Amino acid sequence: MAAPIQSSSIRSEINVTPLVDVCLVLLVIFMMVTPMLRQPEEQVEVPKTPSPQTLPENADQINVTIQKGGGIYFDRKQVSPEELSQVLHSLWIAGPKRLVAVRGDRSVPYGQVMEVLRVVRQAGFEQAGLITEWPENPQGRL
Repeated sequence: MAAPIQSSSIRSEINVTPLVDVCLVLLVIFMMVTPMLRQPEEQVEVPKTPSPQTLPENADQINVTIQKGGGIYFDRKQVSPEELSQVLHSLWIAGPKRLVAVRGDRSVPYGQVMEVLRVVRQAGFEQAGLITEWPENPQGRL
């Protein structure tokens, strides 16, 4: 006859409490650090339009920003229209089929936005678009 199995005082259970403590501390650390890691982007309040047509956003898209004061930004650096023309022309030589998206603050005069679009066209890019936002009231759409 088989001998009965005796229970020993050693238990093979996993203590989960330290694991949960470590996970919660890591969660708090990530929650505190994540907002600080975000790259500061130019603050631009783009106009709201009812048009559903948008440019497809991809990694190959070139972004140009016009801030409220009229400053033109490319790749998070302020540039003059002449510098923008040179940079865009060199990018056009490298890849002429790329899209250019212009984000202009709603308070920027229309003429200044058109000037940036003119620089984009002179650099060789045929596809350029303006970035806008949907209005707050979707019922007010046309």
